[in-house]
Amino acid sequence: MPTISFGIEFEFDFIDPRGNTRVYPPDRYTHVEGWDYQRDPTAGSEIRTPVLTDLNEALTQISLQFNHWITRNNGIAPYAFNRDGRSLGQHIHIGLPSRHLRPEEKRNIAKAMARVYPFLASLHAQPIPSRRGLNPRYAMPMWSYNWEMPYRDHYAEISDSYHGTDEFRLFDANIPQVSLTCVWMMIEIARRHLRNHVDFDRERYRNDRNQGLRFGLRGLDLPYYLREVRDLALNPTIPDIPAIREILYIASRYYMNPYDVLRLTNANHYEWFRLMFTYPHRFIDNILEIRNIRNRERLERWKEEASSVENLDQLIGLALASREAIITQMVENPPETSIRTRIGETGITRSFVRRQLELGRVEISRLNGVWCLEPTHVAERVSELLCRHGDGFTNGMSASEVINCRERFYVAWVYNERTRQAEILGCIAIDRQTGEIKHLVVDRRFRRLGIANMLIEHVLNRVELREGASFHAYVRANNEASLAVFRMRGFQPYQKFTNENGKIIVLRRD
Repeated sequence: MPTISFGIEFEFDFIDPRGNTRVYPPDRYTHVEGWDYQRDPTAGSEIRTPVLTDLNEALTQISLQFNHWITRNNGIAPYAFNRDGRSLGQHIHIGLPSRHLRPEEKRNIAKAMARVYPFLASLHAQPIPSRRGLNPRYAMPMWSYNWEMPYRDHYAEISDSYHGTDEFRLFDANIPQVSLTCVWMMIEIARRHLRNHVDFDRERYRNDRNQGLRFGLRGLDLPYYLREVRDLALNPTIPDIPAIREILYIASRYYMNPYDVLRLTNANHYEWFRLMFTYPHRFIDNILEIRNIRNRERLERWKEEASSVENLDQLIGLALASREAIITQMVENPPETSIRTRIGETGITRSFVRRQLELGRVEISRLNGVWCLEPTHVAERVSELLCRHGDGFTNGMSASEVINCRERFYVAWVYNERTRQAEILGCIAIDRQTGEIKHLVVDRRFRRLGIANMLIEHVLNRVELREGASFHAYVRANNEASLAVFRMRGFQPYQKFTNENGKIIVLRRD
């Protein structure tokens, strides 16, 4: 069997003991010999392991690097957690230590991995729904590039790396234990399919990939994926590394990934990440060192039970025994993550939106920038906004028209942690050729909170018009609210006329 090499790219921000995030130490790129870094505008820091061929070597290297990093940056820990406005990944490279992979070898490994990729991504999803995996800006879904694997674009889910490896990019930032659990399965599969062609069910992949990233492991037929790993890797013995055994045991027995465990224990984030990066061979023992955690007795029991797991057949048996209870529970208490909730049927309130605005958690993005909704679903929500919350001046548009029209749409949205939903609050469209601002609409429940002002300001500051064009808008003369918002942003009356919609004022901003 060939020796498979691997490497991991760690993207993370910073957290201090008080829970303050995005803290930037004086030397945030410090690293030990063999490691490397690259500057990344989407992350506080990004550092890369040397080329590795052994899991124990990886454990030693990760512990050495992050002990050095944490010591050098006293009082600061890596914060590998996706949240509002951030997209942090933990990419894995699979290749050969002595040479670049050949094109056919890359295809073989990529397609073999695609058969279990929804499972690997579900282990990584943090938080749930995945803020990175469901955002095509950072990990383009395979179907968007016609299932070509690996794809040459750097932002593909499985990309053709210039290092001569397959780069697996879908994963959220997480603790090293999760990546090493995935790495173990990936190198075992790559070892046996370097020269063997396999195929996979594309429709199943498309569905399961989204289900896993939205609902975690409970969104998957877990016994099916464990069988796939077993058959592709020929049922290898699980490494005698406590973290890997514990993560796989908890996943199979309770359909929980480490993010679920973090929520279950309510562990302090600073302590969680500091310990996990410092002692990557441990998982449950690290959590037990954290003060004031919940469910301590349950964790101690899980640690003992996981120690006896040796192979994937045992995990499949555990998953099958648990699946019936999981299905019953989900039928009786369906997940709250109803991603396609319709306008007017959401559970958010005006006070909730006001609070999110005060905290700076209302996002403005294009249709493909709402991380837990497909662009087509966002377009459906925009279409409903225009029809149900517009003033009738502009004609309604279908979702297809929203996507394909000449104007560029931006939406204001907020993530509801309680229901795990993205809620669209308002939208705006801009014709970059002429500078005309169109379709400024805010959900009636959330008007007079400054959302329209945010949308206009975003367009003015972020959109570049064609040379010679200037920003302008057509507003009904009796729409005092819209007129006031535009005037606040420096628009002045330029022209007045009357048509079938009544008296219209043209506002222009020079």
